[in-house]
Amino acid sequence: MRSPGKRVAPKSNDRGLVSCRANDVITASLAALALGSALLTLLLLPTLMRFDKYAAVHLNGPPRSNSDSPSTTHPLIDDSRECFRPRLTEPPPQSHSANYSLPILNLGFPKGGSTSLQHYFKCGGVDTSHFTCRKRMPDSLGPDKWMDKGVQCGKCIRYTLYKNLDEPLLERCGDYDVYTQLDVENEAKHGGCFFPQIQALDVLHEENPTATFILTFRPVSKWIDSLTQWKGFDTPIIERLGKCQNMLPGLHGSTPKHFADWWCGHVEFVRSFVKQHPAHKLIEVNIEAEDAGEYIAGHFGIDANCWEHKNKNVLKGVADHEVHHIDEKAIENMPMWMQKDIAKKKKRHE
Repeated sequence: MRSPGKRVAPKSNDRGLVSCRANDVITASLAALALGSALLTLLLLPTLMRFDKYAAVHLNGPPRSNSDSPSTTHPLIDDSRECFRPRLTEPPPQSHSANYSLPILNLGFPKGGSTSLQHYFKCGGVDTSHFTCRKRMPDSLGPDKWMDKGVQCGKCIRYTLYKNLDEPLLERCGDYDVYTQLDVENEAKHGGCFFPQIQALDVLHEENPTATFILTFRPVSKWIDSLTQWKGFDTPIIERLGKCQNMLPGLHGSTPKHFADWWCGHVEFVRSFVKQHPAHKLIEVNIEAEDAGEYIAGHFGIDANCWEHKNKNVLKGVADHEVHHIDEKAIENMPMWMQKDIAKKKKRHE
């Protein structure tokens, strides 16, 4: 028998006491953690707000709409300025590229429609470059020897210019009929940025006094979004350009407003230059206009369908035996590559 007055608590009560104390410790720890997090958030809130504002404009751009089209609004940018709209001109009475002197130079900025121009002129069978150019090799390797892979056009022009080589800039750098992107945007260790359409326009004019100029337009806010989102060489182009602001005339910062002002200043510069040198013809085009293909075809005589060549292949899925039913007149108006493809299909079906 147990002695009177002695009580022995069940072991389960011991475990309950320990569990209760452990819960108290956990609860206190969680409360302290929550309090610390709240204090840290209050301290960092101004910084986080600044980062979110930066990220929305500079990193991700504004949210996309259901049509997957970038937003066209940026704070502090007045899209209604005259320099953001092309001055459209009437095509010549008999439209053909012969109405315009070669070479044809796109003086617009990167991400402003240069690839569309490249596809358009290539589709028409015109010798065209975009960003990279053939490079003439030393005479010791033979006359008119070209390195097919070439180099960035901007680097080639800059080298030829600053080394005072006894050869015209464009003749040494590919000798193309059309140049759709002349500029180069590199890190400083690779020579930095160089825009021949700004920094070498005087020399290009002296060597090609009747060259035809093209100036491409798109909504400037969309252009800035494109600079932000396009990551060539694993770095957004807007970051590479921002690091080059001390190298590029007219670019005085790296905010959207700085880039919009740079665009505007360049448009005004080109228009003023052509006014001083009227032997140059200047064609301004809005690349996002619904009738952009018809407009540029009216000036250069290449079929308007070539403007959409990069996105559309009307021969896709057409069997070899079916090409014989395509009207010959229609084939004549097709891009050169389509005509060659049809010829191959016909030969295979014979």
